[in-house]
Amino acid sequence: MVPAGVHLRNRAGEPAVTQRDRGRSTTVMPARAATAAAPMAGHGSITPERVGAARDGLAVIGALVLVLLVFTGPGTDATSYWSFTLLDPYAAATRSLTGTDAFRYAPPVAYAFLPFHALPFHAFRVLWMAIEFGCLVALVRWRWALALVVIFPAVALELSSGNIHLLMALVVAIGFRFPAAWSLLLLTKGTPGIALLWFAVRRQWRDLGIALGATLCIALVSYALTPDLWQQWAAMLRADASLTITGHLFAYVPIPLWVRLPPAIILVVWGARHEHPWTVAVAVTLALPTIWLQGTAVLLGALPSLVRSPAFGRWTGILTPDWRRGSPTRAAEVHRKMTTSCAP
Repeated sequence: MVPAGVHLRNRAGEPAVTQRDRGRSTTVMPARAATAAAPMAGHGSITPERVGAARDGLAVIGALVLVLLVFTGPGTDATSYWSFTLLDPYAAATRSLTGTDAFRYAPPVAYAFLPFHALPFHAFRVLWMAIEFGCLVALVRWRWALALVVIFPAVALELSSGNIHLLMALVVAIGFRFPAAWSLLLLTKGTPGIALLWFAVRRQWRDLGIALGATLCIALVSYALTPDLWQQWAAMLRADASLTITGHLFAYVPIPLWVRLPPAIILVVWGARHEHPWTVAVAVTLALPTIWLQGTAVLLGALPSLVRSPAFGRWTGILTPDWRRGSPTRAAEVHRKMTTSCAP
């Protein structure tokens, strides 16, 4: 401790600056050196103020883009959710893999979309865009959600087309806590259900049972109501196996599913064994039946896991609303609690 009233000086006779931490003297440096170091500390460094200012500027641009999409977005994929008929929902899907009116999800999902058919298409498209944007807000809060419309082109493409990839990103983020949410992936895209290997590898049988049980219950209720729809859905899947995508050269990743699926499975298994939940979002993206450019928006589901990782939290923390309160130490503590609660 430095007694009160005592002025420290260095060997050159210059007054010294004492930095104190909670009342304790920790470091003594010459005043001239401290003054010179002050401007250098902020030169070119990433500070909360600079990141916040950049985020807010991008959020303004993102809001303008969002308004533009509300009035001009084509809603290509949203059309397939709104235009099918319950008597024969898969008729268009058996003819083409890229038809705008091709509905391919399991019958329970058809029932879920049926009430929206009472709306005019434009109203449904805007409502569906709002739902998807709400999922993005749930992941990163509203200012970063608006900024990501500009930063990550897949977000704007997804909001414009109206698929379910942002819903999938939210499922990936909350599925570890609410396993029943994985039923959305199993009943829509199907193959991203390999994410459930996370629970199997970690021997979290209860969570795996909830995910599969919820899906099975929904399917059984739907089958009891309209068993013929399940037969039509199975016939559509068999027909799709012989179809190929023509055109759309730069709109999707032209790597077949059978090539992408093994690496996706390996990634989930590796992530489960080494405590890396972010690998699930990457694996789900790889396991999509077709990776359209907007499909990469599923990767945003990894952000909550990365923020809680001590290795990545320092950088990805800027995408969360409480990053000012975070630190590598705090991120490590949160990560420890999360992995402890998830341990088999």
